[in-house]
Amino acid sequence: MPEELENGNLRKIYVVPHSHHDYAWVYERQWHIKRYCLIFSEVVDWLDENPAATWMIDNVIHSWRPFSENCPGKAQRFRELVKEGRIEISNGGYSLARPSYVGEETFVRNLQAADRYFSETFDVSDIPYYHNLDTAAGQRQMPQILSLAGFKYYRFQRPESALDQKKVPRTFRWKGLDGSKILVSRAFGGGFLSLDYTNLDFSADWEKAKASFFENELRYRRPDGLCPADIEMIYYGCDDSRPRLDWYDRKADIQKFIDEWNRREKVKIEFSLPKKYFSDLEKQDIPVYDGPLDESELTFNLPAKGDHGMWRRRGELDKLLVRLENVCTIASFCGEDYPEELIDRIWKQLFEITGHAIDYVHKQDDEDLTEIADNAETCAKQTIIKYLGKIASRCKYRENTVGVVVNTQMRSRIENVRLTVTSPTGLTGFRLIDSDGNRLPYQILRVNSHFNVPKEIRRYDYTSVDVLARVKVPAFGYTAVYYEPDGEPTPQREVDRDLIDCADSFGSSVEPLTVDNGRIIVTFECGKVKSVTDKKTDRTIYAKGDSSLCAPRCVKTGEYQTWMFENKITGEYTFTPVRWGLIENGALRWRYRVCGSFSENQKASFDIIINSGSPALEFELTLDTEPMNALYTFDVPCSSGEEVFADVYYGIERRRIEDLIYCYGENYMKGQIYGRNFVSFGCCGLPLSLVSYDCSVYYVQDTDRDTMSVILTRNCILDNSKEYWVRDLPDEFALSGKSHYRFSLLLNDAPHDFGPTQAYVKNYHHPLLVGAKYNSFGDNPDRASFLDILSCDAVQSAVFKKDGMTYLRMFETCGEERTWTVNTASPVLEAEAVDLKYRPDPNGVSVLFEGKEITITVKPFKIVTLRLKFREEFK
Repeated sequence: MPEELENGNLRKIYVVPHSHHDYAWVYERQWHIKRYCLIFSEVVDWLDENPAATWMIDNVIHSWRPFSENCPGKAQRFRELVKEGRIEISNGGYSLARPSYVGEETFVRNLQAADRYFSETFDVSDIPYYHNLDTAAGQRQMPQILSLAGFKYYRFQRPESALDQKKVPRTFRWKGLDGSKILVSRAFGGGFLSLDYTNLDFSADWEKAKASFFENELRYRRPDGLCPADIEMIYYGCDDSRPRLDWYDRKADIQKFIDEWNRREKVKIEFSLPKKYFSDLEKQDIPVYDGPLDESELTFNLPAKGDHGMWRRRGELDKLLVRLENVCTIASFCGEDYPEELIDRIWKQLFEITGHAIDYVHKQDDEDLTEIADNAETCAKQTIIKYLGKIASRCKYRENTVGVVVNTQMRSRIENVRLTVTSPTGLTGFRLIDSDGNRLPYQILRVNSHFNVPKEIRRYDYTSVDVLARVKVPAFGYTAVYYEPDGEPTPQREVDRDLIDCADSFGSSVEPLTVDNGRIIVTFECGKVKSVTDKKTDRTIYAKGDSSLCAPRCVKTGEYQTWMFENKITGEYTFTPVRWGLIENGALRWRYRVCGSFSENQKASFDIIINSGSPALEFELTLDTEPMNALYTFDVPCSSGEEVFADVYYGIERRRIEDLIYCYGENYMKGQIYGRNFVSFGCCGLPLSLVSYDCSVYYVQDTDRDTMSVILTRNCILDNSKEYWVRDLPDEFALSGKSHYRFSLLLNDAPHDFGPTQAYVKNYHHPLLVGAKYNSFGDNPDRASFLDILSCDAVQSAVFKKDGMTYLRMFETCGEERTWTVNTASPVLEAEAVDLKYRPDPNGVSVLFEGKEITITVKPFKIVTLRLKFREEFK
């Protein structure tokens, strides 16, 4: 035996047979389905023939569902083997979603859907082991999330080399943001992939077999100083592996090798299951690790394909489905039925596209998945429109109703919302009022007059007017908006269809332009942002020299040899403004448009949108590109030495740029950090946040440039890749044509005060909605608030209904013990905190209620899911 193994502390090796099942990787989905049917069928045969054999399964829709649907007889025997304890279910999820790759609610709902499915299919109530293969570790709320979902143990692989360099143990108890701990084991997700030691002549070559086993399986799994446990778990199998064979489908005498090893060696090996390994591990002195693990996310996951990428679709659908639940819950409070089954079906459609390898499927498979995503998006949007209409239709009738404005957030909001004021008999001048009779300021966006009526007989000025109105909407509720004719023609001084619709209509003045929205002052010059002033603190950040504070950038990279992101920089293109100008001129919203180019064939245009009273510059950017290996970012100022924070699932993590580890194959772009929705930093004493609406979760801090960037997309020309299968990936990897991105630069109220930042993000992601009212009846009031949370550090994540009960999910974001108050529209009959399996969760949460008030006391960074029951009527 090698000296390292003889003198080490290794006592036992648990071998866990499994097969890692992507939706599709390298091969077409059709091949994968046939492969999974073959694998599971052979598993049943192997376990029936070998009493020592075991197996592990970790997802539903990628592999098990095709097998169960196409091989029902074998599937029944598989279920029996689960009951016998020979096969263990490890809940990797309904689909294999990355724990930083999808929205926080998508990740949680995916866990819950798998738990329900496995429980119903296999009659398994306790799945203590979360198996996360071939994806990143996740953020510091993972211990709490997994604990709330019923897990005790966690196994992941990446980032492997980076964590070794950080001296993170291979086994440890991970302490999360809220203090939750989960027992972790990390290692490569494959094993026994060759015949170098299993198929030798053991009587003649045992020392050679033993040495080969050490080199192939143990050396890199047990680096010096990082292995506090005297046991090891090695997976047998890897991507699409079949039992009794190596990775290349050659017969492997694994049982024979194990028997021979156990006869000769002190360190014992046995086929086992994760639960047994972790039960042994729990008894050992395992260190606690308190800190973030995955600060960068894996570089090769940088999003591609722009608007057409699954990255974009996943993020849009997560926000859309949370919004759908909110709207339907408000409608249910108004007396409508809640469409629980429909919403559940749409979530499952989202899970179909959350697998971690789906971005790299072949063209035909990509088309099939796109149809699923399109169907989910269409159904969700149509249902939202339908239920907004239901809310509006139940409001009491009043003449000249413009619409009902709905707020899906549990705080009242005063914001700009687009409304269409119209009358079937025509309009003259009007004023807008809300349900309390307050007059609303508005800004005309467009005037429509569809009939060419001669002036001498015209009885009206127009048929409809699109306006931007500033409306105050109650928390998690609605308000109606009406118009009153005032007899005066509405001025059209700033309304010109060509000016709004066509970029060719605006000029390129060299004179500076200043916009003061009451909260910030922004100065533009020649298509560049030259300064931003915070009127609260009277602090200003200025652009350096002739540059702009905020601008897109194109970095040319090397030619792709494989599927992995190529980050060798071969050139850089600076964005040059060509045309610019103000196309909306307040007083509620200003829109400054810039059109320009990086090079002859790489163009961009973007609008900088400033809303009255808002501390943010919002950006809507369009890239118009031709194929080129490149990376596109948008850069904003960031002073070196400032503390950097990023939001994660249900919390905040600090980012220490100086501590990041770079290693090829995992994290290999300097300054790369991960932020679920935003990163917060500082510049010239101003606390800032760069917020993504539909961009990536990747940001880059460049201390040489003093910039923070959000990565928009990467272009990949894959025609010359040495991996032939890559050439059959969707053409959109080359990103030819237009793609669109939304993000914003927020001036925070104070450093490290993340409550207002989180509130802004939620409002930004979930804008006010409008329901049209056409009927002339209704009994409900024209203004209502159903749920109102009075604490600024409580962040709303989801509101939905299940089995007739209302559920609220929130989290504490400032890292302090707090008491929250939630006011309701109806007396509370029941209120309790539950975990993600809907069981009572008393840990760290105290819930009291009386009448229409709920008081919740929470510990720092606690995720709280409340189950509520109200009286039926909300009057």
